[in-house]
Amino acid sequence: MCQRFAPVMLVPVIVALALVALPALAADVEYNTTGTMNHPATQGGDYMDWGSDFLARWDNDTGHDVLLQEFGWPCGGWWSQFWFVWITDTLPEGPFNFQYHGSFVAASASETEYPPRTYTYIDVSEEDMVVPAGASMYFGYGNPGMGGQINHNGVTTWSYLDGSWDMDSDFGRTAVMQFKGAFVAPSAVEQLPEGLVLRGNHPNPFNPRTTIAFSLDRGMEVTAEVISLSGRRVCTLLQGRRLEAGRHEVVWNGTDSRGGDVSSGIYFLRLVTPQGTASSKMILAR
Repeated sequence: MCQRFAPVMLVPVIVALALVALPALAADVEYNTTGTMNHPATQGGDYMDWGSDFLARWDNDTGHDVLLQEFGWPCGGWWSQFWFVWITDTLPEGPFNFQYHGSFVAASASETEYPPRTYTYIDVSEEDMVVPAGASMYFGYGNPGMGGQINHNGVTTWSYLDGSWDMDSDFGRTAVMQFKGAFVAPSAVEQLPEGLVLRGNHPNPFNPRTTIAFSLDRGMEVTAEVISLSGRRVCTLLQGRRLEAGRHEVVWNGTDSRGGDVSSGIYFLRLVTPQGTASSKMILAR
């Protein structure tokens, strides 16, 4: 069963904790190495000219955790290739040390379109790739025959050639690469609802269950829900239950409202009280 409640009564201690908001899945972040979304390439060439894989870096200075939703690049080629992502501030050793990856076929099968004008878009919104606020990521793709670039515009990108990453700027060009993302959670401390302290969950990450602790400085009704990254209600742990002042705990065993196991990923515990709502992030790693 999804719902389990284990009350523990302690003297309440009010402290400030960082809380997160519920996800709002829109294209909050749009990034293209040219500075313009869906910018067509002005140069092109196959791997014999400058490398087998392209890579770009993005630094998340938005102040929010960002869920990656879509990648896009102008490229051509009929065979399947990889997209890949590393959430790190260090250049990967090579293109096959995957953290996150998947395969795709370019929207254009042409290997001779020079430069490549057709954009390939890849929906990755279900991959649960989140770039935390203040973190960096490298993202790229294996060159499917034809890779789009422009004259160097000050943005650093890399190509993998002869066993190492070479800066494209050394050859006077920038690989054309883009992504879209959605804000998941602000990193700043929010104003806590009066009378509520959400202490987070332990363990975190967890498998298969975790305990969420919170404190009330007065009696009030509390609803506790588990929400997915897409904003869907996974299950309800407490439904408008009247609780007295003190420390309380609820346990989530990683199941949905029907008792089925949910997949690994990021979820949110949302507490709703008459004084307001607070949320915290939980990571299920099966």
